[in-house]
Amino acid sequence: MKYLIATLATLLAPSLAWAETPQALLDQALLLGPAQLGAPEGQPVIFGQAGDAAYVANLGGPDCRTDADGCDTIRFSSFAPAADQAALDAWNAAGNGSQVALDGEWVSLSAEMPVTGNAQAVFANWNALLTQFVQTFEP
Repeated sequence: MKYLIATLATLLAPSLAWAETPQALLDQALLLGPAQLGAPEGQPVIFGQAGDAAYVANLGGPDCRTDADGCDTIRFSSFAPAADQAALDAWNAAGNGSQVALDGEWVSLSAEMPVTGNAQAVFANWNALLTQFVQTFEP
């Protein structure tokens, strides 16, 4: 399955808005589970899954459209069913580099992580944070 998704992303790459896809980041996201690259509004976005939790990773940086090595920030987000305000406040007070907020019937998790030469570590850190989020907010 991972190979199939990676192959599809590679085949679709020439039709995307930038010259080279951030393939290195996608390859590292695939270490967590199924992932694919999309381009809503011309911006590279990784839609992935880590265990049972889905996430979105928006790639940011000066040259993200043309060179994966130019991507210097990955903004992650994920959602879980709504929780009480005390649980949200406790998460945000923990100072773990992420924020949660109540968004209608969902708790949204967001974290911005710099890529400092090792995107694999960024995805591994996100996986740990996502696991903690799921354990805290999933019923």
